[in-house]
Amino acid sequence: MADKFTAEQLEEWKDYWELFDMEGKGNIKWGQIGSAIRSFGWAPTNQQWQELLTPGEDDLGNHKMPTKQELENKEVTFDEFIVIMAEVSTMKSTGTIEDFMEGMKVFDKESNGYVLAVEIQHVLGSLGEPLSHEEIDAIFKDVKEDISANGQMKYDIFVKHFMADPADG
Repeated sequence: MADKFTAEQLEEWKDYWELFDMEGKGNIKWGQIGSAIRSFGWAPTNQQWQELLTPGEDDLGNHKMPTKQELENKEVTFDEFIVIMAEVSTMKSTGTIEDFMEGMKVFDKESNGYVLAVEIQHVLGSLGEPLSHEEIDAIFKDVKEDISANGQMKYDIFVKHFMADPADG
């Protein structure tokens, strides 16, 4: 599957790869895979790329996700990573930070970089594939301190938080 990329792409990505290979061993930690994939231009969800790492289901029939310990300790080589990239490249795009920033501008009525948090919560709970109250609370849990007394939040901070890879810390 890795043969779907050109030699030029592989050479360029090898250079990027070396930025993630902090120890110079030719490997990166599982927890760095999401950041590496995103730096190469794809934007899979964490669940999408993690499903590639741990195929199979648990006893309840749910997909087995990697543990925090696996994300911190297990490693992948560049050749193994390219196979993951090949799979990711076939997935439906989930959007980039730039896409989400552009979408937030629709709610920025004063063109000042701020949106009403309650309005974004309403949209998340009612449009497309609506999220549950619990899912919305989880999304906003770590940005509550960034919401002003009048309910405004700087959306670039929100989008960067929302798109952040949890394995990055």
